[in-house]
Amino acid sequence: MPASILKNEAYVGKTDLFKVDPTKIVVREGWNPRTVFNIEDIKSSIQEHGFFSWRPLLVKERNGVLELLAGERRLRAVLSLLEEGVPITSVPVTLENNGADADLLINTLLENQGEPLSPIDEAHALQRLQNYGWEVKQIAQKMGKSVGYVYGHLKLLEAGQELQEAVHQGEVGVVEAVEAIREGKKQGKEVTPEELVAAKDHKAAVNKTRKYEKAQQASALHDLLCAAQDVVDVFNENGGTLSFCIGVLGKALNQYDALHPEVN
Repeated sequence: MPASILKNEAYVGKTDLFKVDPTKIVVREGWNPRTVFNIEDIKSSIQEHGFFSWRPLLVKERNGVLELLAGERRLRAVLSLLEEGVPITSVPVTLENNGADADLLINTLLENQGEPLSPIDEAHALQRLQNYGWEVKQIAQKMGKSVGYVYGHLKLLEAGQELQEAVHQGEVGVVEAVEAIREGKKQGKEVTPEELVAAKDHKAAVNKTRKYEKAQQASALHDLLCAAQDVVDVFNENGGTLSFCIGVLGKALNQYDALHPEVN
């Protein structure tokens, strides 16, 4: 760092970014709530663009050892590339030594900017926070979620293995799963295979509806852009009369509203 920067009035402090040998970072067993690690997209990104310094790994120094707190998918991608012979000598990390394990875990959850955790993995993390002594309301406030969100995810852990696996794989949504769990408890039984199939079908129907709605919105936007282009063409062909252009645009918008009331 140039000495002159220290005298600049804009200087507010040194960076907390360090370069570390990735092979020296230890992954603490059981720390990361994630159970599925898809790294191929990250490997491709690192090979093409390098390791982004604005997304450093988060580590904690414990007894002289650097333990990973956040960024295990990225670390796994780097280690995989090293095994393939890609020369990577260091990765950027930031050091976090303040706070108890509960605080560090909540920071790990909040730091996740990549692939979201599955609802089941997140539920286990929330349960760990409860085991650290945190109340549901405190967890919700720290995560910026509603109390219902936290309760709903914790409820998933009451499900049987088959339903949990279906939620983990994205075949059943959180809402459908929680409803099935509550209904099963009312009847004093586990979720039946038939109920599980119904929950999966409902999730698939919801996804299909959302996909259709997105397609409709894209189609509506395309129609609007075409109408706007027609207005521009008419405007140019008629000598650029502003009042005439406004009239044509009004008709185009009225026609658009009539054809696509669902987006209004």
